[in-house]
Amino acid sequence: MNNFSGIGRLGNDAELRFTADKTPIASFSIAIAYSYGKNAITSWVNCSLFGKRAETLVGMLLKGTQIGINGEIALQEYTDKQGNEKNSLICNVREVTLLGKKETSEPKEDSKANSYQPQNEIDAFEDDVPF
Repeated sequence: MNNFSGIGRLGNDAELRFTADKTPIASFSIAIAYSYGKNAITSWVNCSLFGKRAETLVGMLLKGTQIGINGEIALQEYTDKQGNEKNSLICNVREVTLLGKKETSEPKEDSKANSYQPQNEIDAFEDDVPF
């Protein structure tokens, strides 16, 4: 059995491409951190999502978004441009769960919250409490 599950953040926006037979493929990579503090280690997993889900989700798979993935994992061996042998962790994704966007350092201004102006200063507990 080959089953991989992980939660991480996207390193870049997902890219959509198509095979020769017009099958859509969304390609993206996620950073999965494990351990914590000074011992924290981050591993990058290259992911491919196929079919209709790839077309549907590519616009939501943006840099910094936290996602959960489930799929089959493999170690891909390749030779880089300089002729060095390299390995890459890849996952053929079966399921994607969108978990949220990366928080920004600047607070967002909520127009409704900032535009509220009370008309009269009324104390809701103005009357005597009956108990």
